[in-house]
Amino acid sequence: MAACTPAGRAVKADGKVLVSSRPCLPRVTSALARAVIFSCAFLVPELEGAQFRVLGPDQPVTAVVGEDVVLPCRLSPRLNAENMDVLWFWSTSSIHVHIYRSGLDDYSLQNPQYRGRTELSKEGLSVGNVSLRILSTRLSDEGQYRCRVQDGDSYEEASVELQVAESIFPKEYPWKVAFFVTLAACFASLVVICLLISRLRAQSRELGKRDAEIQKHVSELRWRKTFVPVEEVHVTLDADTAHPLLILSDGGKSVRWGVTWQEVPDNPERYDYWCCVLGQEGFTSGRYFWDVDVGKEEGGLWALGVAKESTERKGEINVGPRNGIWGIRHYNGEYWALTSPYHTLLSVSKRPQRIRVTLDTEAQKVAFFNADNKDLLYTFPMGPLSGEKIHPWFWVYRYAQLTLKSPPSPPRVPSEEEPLLPSCIPLPTLPTGRRAPRTPTAGHDQDGEIHAAVHEQP
Repeated sequence: MAACTPAGRAVKADGKVLVSSRPCLPRVTSALARAVIFSCAFLVPELEGAQFRVLGPDQPVTAVVGEDVVLPCRLSPRLNAENMDVLWFWSTSSIHVHIYRSGLDDYSLQNPQYRGRTELSKEGLSVGNVSLRILSTRLSDEGQYRCRVQDGDSYEEASVELQVAESIFPKEYPWKVAFFVTLAACFASLVVICLLISRLRAQSRELGKRDAEIQKHVSELRWRKTFVPVEEVHVTLDADTAHPLLILSDGGKSVRWGVTWQEVPDNPERYDYWCCVLGQEGFTSGRYFWDVDVGKEEGGLWALGVAKESTERKGEINVGPRNGIWGIRHYNGEYWALTSPYHTLLSVSKRPQRIRVTLDTEAQKVAFFNADNKDLLYTFPMGPLSGEKIHPWFWVYRYAQLTLKSPPSPPRVPSEEEPLLPSCIPLPTLPTGRRAPRTPTAGHDQDGEIHAAVHEQP
């Protein structure tokens, strides 16, 4: 038998010494001691479980258009994530794909492209599974995704690459493909016909209501245009509020998104998360409008409207009326009103190149028009403003540039030293010793036409 020393050294009876890599433990002789050792070995690590990692797959995930796909992501160790915050982003532009916080799914900031197409497994959260399922995969879903898990003030994240491929029909049995394609086309046609009939019936019932609402809006707009004056203002961008990625023109009349973080002071007025900028002008009373040129680029990402002066500018902001921001947004050729808790898709008959923003502080409304054809895009009720200033608000992202209308140039007034006529035109001189000619008088020629006759001097 070998004896154990406190340092883990075992001594044999023949005098030879064997050194162990770990110290020997004293023999446990009581049930209480065994319970203490069990608690230290298995329960203490759980108390120290605040540290974790977020793990994603080593290889890209492949999906087929129209099918569902799971982006795998898990915690290590497998902690319970039900009370943690799980955020999925499209990493190249930080577009919100899915948000889970406070035990619930939060769709207020979800990108419209993913609305109704994402879900987390609630059963998997309890064992650290934070994988995301995307339904009906599209080609536009392809790219790099980030899975961020936050517990209190600390967070970890992992990346998942998604590759999307189009479906290809098999070539072995072309007659089967043709049969099923024809069958599917017939079924789809039948469904479309039924849907069209149902839609036409619903539209016929709504025509009366819509006509009444249109007449109401037309009458209200006509009344406001006739009796209530609207003043045009020329907005200038406030450089002290601009996000460091935004590039403003020298005159403060244009803003575009840049790729380089600019060295600017981190003052309290500046936005530091969303790429936003405010107008210098603030309004507490009256009715005003200003025009914004949104350009011809259909892929540009932008939003514009008005915001309260007290609106939060640091960190991630939930854009909407609840936080004092009223505006509309353009994304992938679609226009959305920034309503709360979900954004509202707008019906636009013609894509606007200029948008007119009308602010009515007395009626507590802000309206957006297509300045090209005068169509009303959307109207927000603002509620009591309590005398707080309202500023023009702009958000600019990829491929977008917003330009504000400049005031007209004042007429040029010549100075006292500058002659009224060009120097190349000589001034007439009067002959010496003669009186000035008389004023022309009107007369008639032989054809009855009126002409001017100048009486000769005697």
